Amino acid sequence: MNRAKGLFLCILWSWLVCGPAVAWETTGSLREWDTSPFRPYDIAVTSDGKAWMTYRNVSGAGWPEGIIMRLDPTSGSQALFGTPPAWGDVGFQTIERASDDTLWVTDDIGDRLVRVVGTSGAVGFQEFPIPSPPFGSPAEPFGVRIARDGSIWFTCWGDPSLGRYVPATGTWQRFAPPGGFNGGLPVDIAFAENGTVWFTIKEVPSADPQPGLGRLIPGTGAFTLWTGDPYIGIRNPFGILMVDGLIWFLDHTASLLIRFDPATSTFSRFPMQLNSDAHFLVADPDGKLWMTAFGNSRIYTFDTDMYSFESFGLLDVTNVGPMGIALGFNGDVWWAESYSADLGGAGRFIPKQVFGLFLGRSSSCDLSRAISDLQCLGITIQDGATLDMGSGVIENIGRLKMEEGGILIRGSAMTTNPCFGFIPVILMMME
Repeated sequence: MNRAKGLFLCILWSWLVCGPAVAWETTGSLREWDTSPFRPYDIAVTSDGKAWMTYRNVSGAGWPEGIIMRLDPTSGSQALFGTPPAWGDVGFQTIERASDDTLWVTDDIGDRLVRVVGTSGAVGFQEFPIPSPPFGSPAEPFGVRIARDGSIWFTCWGDPSLGRYVPATGTWQRFAPPGGFNGGLPVDIAFAENGTVWFTIKEVPSADPQPGLGRLIPGTGAFTLWTGDPYIGIRNPFGILMVDGLIWFLDHTASLLIRFDPATSTFSRFPMQLNSDAHFLVADPDGKLWMTAFGNSRIYTFDTDMYSFESFGLLDVTNVGPMGIALGFNGDVWWAESYSADLGGAGRFIPKQVFGLFLGRSSSCDLSRAISDLQCLGITIQDGATLDMGSGVIENIGRLKMEEGGILIRGSAMTTNPCFGFIPVILMMME
């Protein structure tokens, strides 16, 4: 069989058996919890599997009030922890987990960072008021992220700036570009391996709004900004992260996922469903992006290799309003459901495709006589590696990726539902 004919038959076969989408299907277990009247905004997951959420119930009863909720998915129990009354009004925004399972939270009403300690026992709060100077008052901190060196980075909206707090020394630093952030406010932060700080900038309604993307070299204080109209349709860049040297962020008002390549300073647009209003995102270990769509109450995924979106709806498809999102420690994805005043919830999705098998150079794997369900496996056969399927019965063989020079031995193995999703593997099996 010549290769052109084989390619045509493989594509036709893939469409008939696996459906028209080549991208991997998002399947798994979805669960949601009602937390009302606790209305969460952001979420973090500690190593014991418990989810922690910030309370932000603007226009609701009792607001403003500093409350953190802990949700135990095993028992379903929900516990509330409040800040000391002496603190006065508190307005929690975002939350981030440190490596020691302490949590850091921004309080835009009290102008402070808050550390939540004792997450595995007696829960307590420690406050770190943002000093003025060097920050202007009110600082109104919003986003919080923790760098590899343990320093706490945050964005400010009252005093448009980036801040860094070093817990080990108690030192604070304020960063802003020359001339300040005119027409924009810094939102979220991501870190490169070399310590460079990347951040999104949302627009401030004005005669000359300047939304976009920024980069800070902390050692020198040097800023580089891509603002104004660096890509078509720019409005409000929000959640940001870095994956394999590339910057990914969401423009929630424009319903766009944006990729920025620092090597070429180029932006690429990936339009989402109109009015999806996606705010925050995380990347799983495979590099797949997971996003909360506040506008249409859906969770989106994006395959950064296939450039394809998938999504699933939530139980109350009209009013869930998912906002903050976080990864758990067992391949699970969590999000806060912000609903409306005095209503809230939390969601968790456990993808069925969690594990992976990677055959590196000169390695081999023999599945002979195995009766295996490989639906949860993504198998990459690298140059110089060998996968021998042997003679067993292999159910739901899952996802195979063959790199040039890799070897696949079909043997006499029987397979069911062999939706490989990668044409080069199918070609090799036919030859």
